[in-house]
Amino acid sequence: MANKRNFSFFKDNAEQTPIEVIEDRSFKRAVKSIQAKVKDKRVIIEYITKRGKQLREYVSLPIGRFKKIGKEMYNR
Repeated sequence: MANKRNFSFFKDNAEQTPIEVIEDRSFKRAVKSIQAKVKDKRVIIEYITKRGKQLREYVSLPIGRFKKIGKEMYNR
């Protein structure tokens, strides 16, 4: 089984207390699981890579296919 990593999510204004800490296998799965809970357009994510490097970066929400996420806008 793949190793799970801890992903910490922070608000855009860079508070020190995380919104939520999620344990998941991949970056994309972790972001998709939190984007329904958070209504912000950008969040900060902090995690440790497979090689042991600690990263802290901005993520624009929502992530995924635009047509599928915004399907009600098109009404085709």
